[in-house]
Parts: sequence; structure tokens; C-alpha cells
Amino acid sequence: LWLHNTLADPTGLTPMRVVTQKVNRVVLRLRNRGGQGAARVRTYLRPPTGVEALVDTSSLALDPFETRYIAVDFLPTLAGSYTVRAVIDQIEPSDPDATDNERSWTFSSLTPKITLNRNPPAGGVLSGAGSYVYGANAIVHADPNLGYAFVNWTEGAQVVAQDPTFSFQATSNRTLWANFTTRTHLLTYAPGAGGQVSGTSSQRVNYSESGSAVTAQAEAGAVFERWSDGVQAATRQDTNVTADLSVIARFSTLGGVQIDWYAEHGVTPGPDENWSDLDDQVVPGKGMTLREAWIADSDPNDSNDFFRFTKASPGNQFVLNFNSSTSRLYTLHSTFNLIYGPWTNVPGASPRRGTGSADSMTDTNQPPCGSYYRIGVGLP
Repeated sequence: LWLHNTLADPTGLTPMRVVTQKVNRVVLRLRNRGGQGAARVRTYLRPPTGVEALVDTSSLALDPFETRYIAVDFLPTLAGSYTVRAVIDQIEPSDPDATDNERSWTFSSLTPKITLNRNPPAGGVLSGAGSYVYGANAIVHADPNLGYAFVNWTEGAQVVAQDPTFSFQATSNRTLWANFTTRTHLLTYAPGAGGQVSGTSSQRVNYSESGSAVTAQAEAGAVFERWSDGVQAATRQDTNVTADLSVIARFSTLGGVQIDWYAEHGVTPGPDENWSDLDDQVVPGKGMTLREAWIADSDPNDSNDFFRFTKASPGNQFVLNFNSSTSRLYTLHSTFNLIYGPWTNVPGASPRRGTGSADSMTDTNQPPCGSYYRIGVGLP
């Protein structure tokens, strides 16, 4: 069974509308899913007030897989909802599956009005308010303004939706409230190894407002280098905040070693020492200082981890193989005099970041730029 109201909806696209004070025609479609047969269709109508009444009875003879249409006219005089119920019975031959032999449809003359409100009024922009065809799908949307975040939709004291877009069937007048809250952002200031942060390290501020000032303070033998977001002033106050912020104060020794590197490898000053005293300490078994190990980005706790050449290939194009780090820059140098130099950068082998694994640098120049070669390691 299928039905629509041809007066209010000739196309059958919105089959829940009824027009009062005019004759409405509902059309039932009945499809025979089997062989030759017969059936009776009774149609009932329940008005907005009163009881259901039989308004049509039709007896049909059906050919195999035939589709038949039954038109039922009625004159609605009251505003409100009307329920049409169709029942198929006296089926020949008998139908073992009676689950779809009765259907109900509700039509209405009402045009439900959806009213939208904002809390607070400056919280955002709303769409979807207005009058709807009864039973139509209403979609309302809340778009928060800058500085606000959407919370929920409420109707009276009841929360009806948590998402900014809320869809529902329009069957009655509704007054909905879109609730917003002022956006806040979290500012977090943390110290790296070698210092502290004075001031409020965790701050929650309203959108577009300012946090309070904080200062990075270095420990003995250390200097403030920069904040992790690139800010170079030790004292900072973030203004016009529009997003969360989490930064770390970075510190280095007087020799430029990043103290986080020391902390990462478990290297700390001993009694009566400060951070800069570590720079010139020789790494046991490696013949280099801690500062040199840092420049090479090698592990001071691993005697086998140090910067070295893995292979040298002389010839028309001299090639030096080595293991590199992605956080270091490498430059190929050459000279013709190992004692007096000078050492110069090899053209075409300018400073570049390492690959983080097996690496190589080549003198591609003809003739070669030197008889001796070395690789310089530096910081980006």
C-alpha cells in the first residue's frame, strides 16, 4: 500500500499536507505480488477531533502483479491532523503474510513554525527558522561568532541536540535556543633543562584577551636561548590570544650546547659544577669533548658512536661516505696542502642537512678542488 494527497501535493513529493474547506483526494496504490486474486480495501478517516469513521470500501479483482489505484475524497473542515488508515482483507487466495495489509498516514493543515533564539545574543548566527509544511524535515544550524563556541540546542529546560546542525520532523510549533559559550584558550609555559619559568605557567584566557607575563630564568652556567615557538625575549606576554599555546623555554651553555641535549643523554653537572663546566669534559674512550659530541650529534654514552668516515673513494670524483644526522649541516672542504691549507668549501657541496643514515659527499669538479678532504659539521 502507498498513498498521497493529490490536492495538497499533486507531485507526491510532500505527502503529509491537507487543505481545509476543500475536497482532498487521497490515492491508494495497491499492488498484487502474486497470481490472480481478489481483495477488499476499506479506508478510514480520523479527524482532529472525534472518532475514526469508515469513508470507503472497494472490492477489487486483481490480475497477476497488477497495480490498482483507489481514489478517496474527503472534505476537511477543521484545522489540525487527519489520519487515513487503509485495511486490506477478504484476500483470495489467502495471504500468509499479513504484515503489510494495513497502513496509516497522517496529514495536517498545520504549518509548524520554528522559532530560533541565541544565548547570548552575540554568540552566533542561526539559520532554519520559519514555517514548514507539516511533517517536513526541518534543519536548523548554529554558526558561532569569533570568540564563541557552540554548546547545544535546548527546548525549554531540555537539551535536544549537541551538534550545531539539528534536523527533525516539523509536526508542531517549536522554540529552540542555541547556546554558546565564550571561547577560552590555554597558555602553557614550561622550562626545558637548565632553567625555570617564573610567573603563572598555566593560564586560561578568554578569546582575544591577553595572558600574564612569564619569564624564562637560566640556572648557573646556562643562558636563555629562545622559546620553542621562536620568541627570543626571555620575558613574554601573549596578547590577543586566539588559539591554545604550549611552549618550552630552551637554554644552552655558554659554549652554545643545548642543555636539553645533555638532559636527553643523562648528563648533569656534578657537585660544584654548572652546565657550562660540562662542555670541555672529555668523553671517555672517544677522544672528544662533550661539546664536540654535541656538535657531531653523537651519543656520549656510546663509545662506538662518533662522527667518522666509513669509506673514502679517490678518483676523478672524490667521494667521502659517513653516517649523518638530520639535525646537522655538513660541508665538504678541500685543500692541496695538509699543513698550511687553506681549506675551502668544495663548489657544489655546499652546506646541507644530513639524511639521518648512510650519507656521502662528492667533489664533482674537474679538475678536483684538492688533494685532501674533510667534512665540517655545524648546526642549522
